[in-house]
Amino acid sequence: MRTKITGYFSLVVIVVLSVTFMSGCALKAKYLKEDYTPPITIAVLPMANQTNNMTGSLLVRKLFQQIAPKRGYNIITLEEVDLGLKSIGITDGGQLSSVAIEDLAKAIDADAFVYSTLLEFKFITLGIYYKRIVKAHFRMIDAGTGDLLWEDTRKGKTSEFTMDFEKIKEQLAVKLIENIFKSPLKPEAERMVRKVLSTMPKRRK
Repeated sequence: MRTKITGYFSLVVIVVLSVTFMSGCALKAKYLKEDYTPPITIAVLPMANQTNNMTGSLLVRKLFQQIAPKRGYNIITLEEVDLGLKSIGITDGGQLSSVAIEDLAKAIDADAFVYSTLLEFKFITLGIYYKRIVKAHFRMIDAGTGDLLWEDTRKGKTSEFTMDFEKIKEQLAVKLIENIFKSPLKPEAERMVRKVLSTMPKRRK
């Protein structure tokens, strides 16, 4: 009996230490150029959207633009970026793949461009289980050379199994309110953006 208890205790300790170790590890970018030199001014381009949600890409782009300055970068306003894109006939993130970096650089005065794609943006409720998930891919391209400087994919999610019917109703009500105020899955979206930005090197001013 003592052997079983000791073995169980050892397993618990290993699990706890493993979780502690993983939580203490800093996130690493999927790709970071070896001789990376942080650009000064960045333009956050409209997102390409692989989901059925039409407001999610707008929310994630706005959150990225708002939080990125904390990494030391100067961020061009979204209005200025969109005006520059409109001058070359671009109104949607899905069109950007067909535009040469040279043309973008002529339309928008930036040192680098952030391209992104919204991969997942959904709220799933299946009886006793609900899941909220936001996932996106980002990459930063040098405006002068077209080189890939940084790239990463992250997600933010909330999920739970619950037998509490009131809690399930509460989650459905939250979903309705978020849709009304055009801020669906905002906590998960913000969590995802902060994760992805944590892998983009800080720029020292």
